[in-house]
Amino acid sequence: PLLYIFLGLLVTVVGIIWLVKMVRYFGGIRGDSGFTARLSETYDREIRVKTGVFVGKRMKIVFILFIFAAALSLSMYVDDLNILPGIVSAAVLSAAVLLIGKYGKGAYAVLPFCAIRSALSLVGLHLQKVYFLDNKWGITNLKGESAYHHIEEAREFYHIMGGLAVIEAAAAIASFGIFAWALLKCVKKHLAESGIREEGVQYSKEARDSDICRRIRNKIILNAVLMAVNFAVSGLYLFILLELTSVFVISFALTVLWVLQTLNTVSATNDLLYTPLVNEEL
Repeated sequence: PLLYIFLGLLVTVVGIIWLVKMVRYFGGIRGDSGFTARLSETYDREIRVKTGVFVGKRMKIVFILFIFAAALSLSMYVDDLNILPGIVSAAVLSAAVLLIGKYGKGAYAVLPFCAIRSALSLVGLHLQKVYFLDNKWGITNLKGESAYHHIEEAREFYHIMGGLAVIEAAAAIASFGIFAWALLKCVKKHLAESGIREEGVQYSKEARDSDICRRIRNKIILNAVLMAVNFAVSGLYLFILLELTSVFVISFALTVLWVLQTLNTVSATNDLLYTPLVNEEL
């Protein structure tokens, strides 16, 4: 027992001395701001998981889906039937929403409008088949627009078909419009989370983020305007067709213009934010 007491006191004394020395040692390290700053920088560069890489790669996939969703909105009329119904574009846009929703829950508001658009596009395709191909009125020389002008029942059927097309276009505008809003929110979020956070005489994160966000926002707004015009003409296509048979050319040109601007928007956003994020250059 005496030996236990002696060794216990010895360990206690040595332990206190060791503890004091260690506290002073780590206190000195904490007080060396230059060393801790270099240590933190080395950790961020060499050890820390670079989450920005994953964010950038995911957003690049989102942009690819966005481009395809726009391109697949092209109205492809063969024998007066749109063989590329809105359900195809809506499905691709929904996939993009499921990816971007991780960064902003508001993006999920797109999904109900995609579902409405999908359902109406299938119904519209069926009505187009009945009206233009099935010779529902039983008069071979009165088909298409001619039937509209001469047969009351055909006119009523055409109005229903055109009305559903307008509602489908409105759902498409809502879905892409909300997606554009969600995309801009994600850009702001990722800008805030990336880059150097310390302010300096020659560097201002706030100014940098504001400039990049402004440039991307202008392109997204222009894209949304072109999208709305495109779907407005697409929705009114059947009614315009009664007076202007070349409306297909106008609709085609508007969609191509929108897709080209979408490519430009995606390219600029990647160059300004997501490609440097993947390469850890921000």
